[in-house]
Amino acid sequence: MKLSEVLARQKRSAIYAEILLVIVLIGWVDWVTGREISLFAFYSIPIYLAVWYGDRHAGVVVAFVCTGAWWWANKDVHTFTTSYGYPIATASRLVFFNFFAIGTAALKAKHNADRARIAALERARKLEREIVGVSEREQRRIGQDLHDGLCQTLAAIGCAATSLKDDLQAFSPTHAADAQEIAKLLNDAVIEARNLARGISPVDMDEHGLAAALDDLAERTGRLTPLPVTFKTQGEIGLVDPEAAIHLYRIAQEAVHNAVRHSGAQHVAIALRQEGPNLTLSVTDDGKGFPKETSGNGGMGMQTMNYRAQIIGADLKINGTPPNGARVSCTLHAKPNPLSTFAH
Repeated sequence: MKLSEVLARQKRSAIYAEILLVIVLIGWVDWVTGREISLFAFYSIPIYLAVWYGDRHAGVVVAFVCTGAWWWANKDVHTFTTSYGYPIATASRLVFFNFFAIGTAALKAKHNADRARIAALERARKLEREIVGVSEREQRRIGQDLHDGLCQTLAAIGCAATSLKDDLQAFSPTHAADAQEIAKLLNDAVIEARNLARGISPVDMDEHGLAAALDDLAERTGRLTPLPVTFKTQGEIGLVDPEAAIHLYRIAQEAVHNAVRHSGAQHVAIALRQEGPNLTLSVTDDGKGFPKETSGNGGMGMQTMNYRAQIIGADLKINGTPPNGARVSCTLHAKPNPLSTFAH
């Protein structure tokens, strides 16, 4: 027999001994008090303990023991005048105690099922976070590889093409023009590759990474669309956890995308505000707002924003009814441990 099994058996034996001691104590007090005080309900305590720390069968056994203790404690002081009154009363106690044991067993089973379900949900949520985290880390790696590898290589080839153009200028203007065109195409490719790398990995890991990425999002959106987008910060923005920073950026990106496509706004404002330990990101537009039937849950974009906010333990609020524009705000609360979101 394994040591763990021996220890478990000794623990059960100690618990049952304590339960038996409780029954003896209740029975003795019941006998001493006689008819003055009824301790009938107190016999449920050892039955509850037997079921909770054992099983339903242990509860049923203890129910019989409690019935015997009650019978012994009250056999000389009961007020029944017939020969069958006290046995019937004892039988009724036995039935009640057994029903109590069965009910406690059902409650314990429900409790264990709830705990198992909560544990499964916690494991699923942790797995979701790990999957999203792996995806984001892989995107950052690809973005860095694009920026540090492909972009540098293309830039070097562009410099070589420019040098070739300068060398060919005196001997063959036609070939020099071709080399200049190649250099221009390579320069355009570098710009596209950098934009692609920035889209895949938009947030740097330094103190100003999130603010710089949001500022770039506002500048790039305003440049590529007719809708002006501004960005401002308030307070001293500290270092944001990389995982939280990328999720906040994606939330802002989705909110700006929705405003550009659906709001009919004249202006979009992105703000990052530090208030004590809390960091709040907001995206506000002056468009037509959300229809009442979709405000707060909406389509896939809003569901994605809600999901990202839940992953980092932030509070997401989506407000706005026609025709007063819309506001998406996400507040990240400072926590001593980022994994504490799984503890509830």
